[in-house]
Amino acid sequence: MVRVSELRVRLGEVVGLVGPSGVGKSSLLSALANRPGVCGDGGELRWANARVTPGDMVKRTRCVALLDDRPDAGDLTVSTWLAYHGAAGGASAEAPDAALRALGLEAVADTIVERLSGGTSERLLLARILLRPPALVLVDHPLARLDAAGEFALGALLDRLRAERAAVLWAAS
Repeated sequence: MVRVSELRVRLGEVVGLVGPSGVGKSSLLSALANRPGVCGDGGELRWANARVTPGDMVKRTRCVALLDDRPDAGDLTVSTWLAYHGAAGGASAEAPDAALRALGLEAVADTIVERLSGGTSERLLLARILLRPPALVLVDHPLARLDAAGEFALGALLDRLRAERAAVLWAAS
């Protein structure tokens, strides 16, 4: 179990949560992302010096949480999935194509999402971050599923998020 007395993540920072399996890193990220079934035993969450609930924080920060997810897409193609998430999040019409290029997904743009490998699925989830730049990104063990191309793309994405002043909280073992 993780007990955090104070954790500060400033805009433009990538902060790592490192420790052995089972200590609560993923649970902390899930709680911050306002995932159902995750609760804490009190405490206070603040964003921009204002007390907020996890739900409020997710809305205010346009939080993108990459937890132990696979894209839920039914029979959508990669490009259609990105276009859907872009439209739902208020992204520009050009954002899905730019995200495809940034994560090296052009070759699988017409592939049904359910048919992607684990590493390519993870890159698709990373591409979702680029649709509308968030202020807060929560990432849980991304390297476990990424291929070499995905690891390179992730490094470039982290550089971009820092430059765009996003706060990134990253859990790793």
